[in-house]
Amino acid sequence: MVQLYILNPVQKLRLLARMWFRGSKPSLLDVDASPLASVQEPNLNAPARISEEGSYSRPAKLPAQAQDFLPLNQDFTPRHDPDYYLSDAEGRFCTFFVGDTLFRVHRCYLLREPSVFADMLSLPQPRDLLDGASDATAIRLSDTADQFRDLLWALYSPPSRLCLYTKSNREVLSVERLLNIAELSIKYCITSYEDWAIERIYQLAQEPASFLRSSPATQCARVLNVAVLSDHKKLRKVVEKRLISRILWSDLDSLAPILEVAEHHGLRRMKGVAYYRELVSLDDSRSSEDFRQTPLGCPRNSPDLSSISDPAQREAMLSAHLALSTVCQNLPRHIPKFDGRSCPLHDQCLKEWSKAWRDAALEVEEEYRGSTADVLGRLRATMVLLRKTLPELNGMSVSCTLAALEAIDAMRDGMVDGLVDYFCVD
Repeated sequence: MVQLYILNPVQKLRLLARMWFRGSKPSLLDVDASPLASVQEPNLNAPARISEEGSYSRPAKLPAQAQDFLPLNQDFTPRHDPDYYLSDAEGRFCTFFVGDTLFRVHRCYLLREPSVFADMLSLPQPRDLLDGASDATAIRLSDTADQFRDLLWALYSPPSRLCLYTKSNREVLSVERLLNIAELSIKYCITSYEDWAIERIYQLAQEPASFLRSSPATQCARVLNVAVLSDHKKLRKVVEKRLISRILWSDLDSLAPILEVAEHHGLRRMKGVAYYRELVSLDDSRSSEDFRQTPLGCPRNSPDLSSISDPAQREAMLSAHLALSTVCQNLPRHIPKFDGRSCPLHDQCLKEWSKAWRDAALEVEEEYRGSTADVLGRLRATMVLLRKTLPELNGMSVSCTLAALEAIDAMRDGMVDGLVDYFCVD
């Protein structure tokens, strides 16, 4: 079997640029007239001061070689990670600077399988310019220290330990740690750890008391993003189903993180649900005084959109509100259809079903007068009402009753799938 290694060109270009820049420094320092010759070694702890002339002065800058790896705040001293800054007693190491922390880890753990780290560390480099060879040349990563620490936990864990966290065992890792491992494994192309973390997240997401029912919106958005990036269709289906239900019928601290992921990846269903929930919230915020004197079937006032500054978004919300309000007004006449040809009394069942639907929809309309665009709320309330009344009807068979309730489900699902079209965002 032939193994293909995908090299990351960014690391090569960065290495060449740094080698060229550093190679030009000796020629500059050899010039006697250069002001660099008289600059003393900078004191990083020296505070900024005001001179006698009133001008503001700062400590001298670090050489470019060191500045590449130190934070902008020169008074700050990076700390060594207590678990993953290892001694140099044995083996070859590589040092990383992540957030405010230095990590010193075995190179062999980073080279075990194809990844961005393996590509970077396998490049030939001059020994005196070797990236990660010391704290001064630590490789800076844009991740957080907690994320990188969790990835190292997975890399250093033996397979026997990772196998404990399977479906057949009750050992459970925190969702935060699994997300950190999954995100960095995707970012740095560490396939085996990506698959392992995604499977564990999928296992937790499937549970009846899933974390998706109570986790903050930021964590839910991260799970959705990981599911899309990893192309794990089962996880994405579970996440979208749980989040859509929570957005529509439960309280979520914020829609912004989920909407950001949905817009970035073009998730039409999630975008439509998020926009719809925002519109319904604006619609519900109005005072019920506006509706007490409004007869059924008459046009309703538009929601207060003063909080939306973008004119295009405001126009999309107004357009959606008008269209969805029209759907709500026509709901009593929009009777879900179902196939009941196997029922010998199908024609009689259809008559009873049409009357039951209109009566339930009109009753729900009276209840929802203050929320003119909440068509999904009306459908849900209508189904709850019909589940109570249909079994009491003598004119409908059991098969037609079940088929009628399934028709409401199909109408709701079709409405959810097409919500984004009402907002004209595509």
